[in-house]
Amino acid sequence: MNDNYIAFEGSTVVAQGTPLEVALKIKKHIIKNDSITILIFNGRTGKQIDLNLSGTLSDLKKRFTPKNEKEENDRHKVGRPKLGVISKEISLLPRHWEWLASQPTSASVTLRRLVEEAQKRNKDVDAIRLSQDATYCFMSTIAGDLIGYEEALRALYAREEKTFNNYLATWPKDIREQIKKFASGVFPHK
Repeated sequence: MNDNYIAFEGSTVVAQGTPLEVALKIKKHIIKNDSITILIFNGRTGKQIDLNLSGTLSDLKKRFTPKNEKEENDRHKVGRPKLGVISKEISLLPRHWEWLASQPTSASVTLRRLVEEAQKRNKDVDAIRLSQDATYCFMSTIAGDLIGYEEALRALYAREEKTFNNYLATWPKDIREQIKKFASGVFPHK
């Protein structure tokens, strides 16, 4: 899944979309005015990211095509990347390894089953936490100096939607709207 990216110049959204779409829009924007500062965010995690915008527009198209991204990622993965299996190391105590060895399926299959069960069981709580984390990451970078920032964060984690929205009410429109998108998992509307 390609992440959606959002680019801000000050408090205004200047680009939004796939990495390629955002890179091209920013590059064209920078060509017109190279003294501007643009912040780019991952639309899922809220984290600020850097995009390599060096080269021509053609270079950017080559660099950010999904096929090239996938090939580059697959080349560095251990496991069976074409099947979606990624090999990583985990550390367990001897009693955990003994229990895994006593299971009717392999350790990998048993661990995947346990993780999937935990994901299902914690789905709602995890969704709220991930939404809060993304909102925090975005807010701390772009809104940390705005009036009511700390109070808005407290309301976010307390899940007090009305209070949260009251603090955001005076903030710049694009920032406020993006924060509400990130916080939609905390304050779902029925």
